[in-house]
Amino acid sequence: MKNFYNNSPMFFAHRGYLIKKPENTVASFLEAIKIGAQAIEVDVVKTKDNKIICSHNHYLYKGKKLLGEVSKMEYSYIKKAITAYKLKNDKN
Repeated sequence: MKNFYNNSPMFFAHRGYLIKKPENTVASFLEAIKIGAQAIEVDVVKTKDNKIICSHNHYLYKGKKLLGEVSKMEYSYIKKAITAYKLKNDKN
């Protein structure tokens, strides 16, 4: 385990490795580890039903359309909205 209290620079991956994978996802975290990140900075937000999700914003967007504030939405709604958007826009 790396000693965080020394004076050596550390390689932090901000929201994972965004060049290859979507931010704040397990896939981006794994990519960051593959390229040698020593730590990963993660953004978390609590939903209305007290679930913790990774999200850089406190607001949920579907493309450019604002759906609302994460803290006022239930996890099941967020999951459904994100899944529907991903399926519609997945190029693979």
